[in-house]
Amino acid sequence: MVYPPGVYFAKAAILTLYLRIFSVKRVMRGLIYGGLIVLFLVYATFIPLTVVLCTPRNGGAWDLVLLQKCKPTAIASVIQGVFCLLSDIYILVLPLPIIWNLNLKPKKKIGLAVVFMSAGFGIIATALGLYYKVQNFRAVDPTWDAAIAYLSVMIENYVTVIVSCAPAVASSWTNIIAKSAAFLSLQSYLRLGRSSASSDKRSTKLKIYSSPKQPDSESQSNLHAVDCNKIHGM
Repeated sequence: MVYPPGVYFAKAAILTLYLRIFSVKRVMRGLIYGGLIVLFLVYATFIPLTVVLCTPRNGGAWDLVLLQKCKPTAIASVIQGVFCLLSDIYILVLPLPIIWNLNLKPKKKIGLAVVFMSAGFGIIATALGLYYKVQNFRAVDPTWDAAIAYLSVMIENYVTVIVSCAPAVASSWTNIIAKSAAFLSLQSYLRLGRSSASSDKRSTKLKIYSSPKQPDSESQSNLHAVDCNKIHGM
């Protein structure tokens, strides 16, 4: 019950962000609105299906025995998992052509692409959830396999929420944290420490290579004794 609205609103947040950034392009607006409508229709249909098939009848208990009655929803869960995977790929690919056509430096283009490609983590989580949904559909003991499937679904839900927050976190880092006085002072302190350490290394190397190696007093006394013995021998 929690999974469909949770995943829908997380993905809708990403598409709404695309709409805010890329709304100048008419084709992009149509693709975003179409994605929002299709996502809503797919996730909304799963809620009444679960209510009808998985609600206890005639005062029945809310226990694991319900999983036997929810078995028909397993095929619907697999279909929904396939759609989730395709929608994640759609969200990942959608902004990339516009990003590469922007009049920006290659470094900034790569940075923007990395932020939006954080949706790749969502694809991995969705693929993992789809695998366990298929295992649950084929399962002989649904009480065991459904528990693993539910765990993977919750991981997928959490990762989707995290990915939807990635652009906002990147914007906060660039516009707020990176410009704050505390961050700038810490950055200057680290640079100063790094430059002083490198200068100390350079001065140490210069001292080693510039000063010739002088013989110590013991070796000088030994050489003097050898010279005296030579003279007396003559």
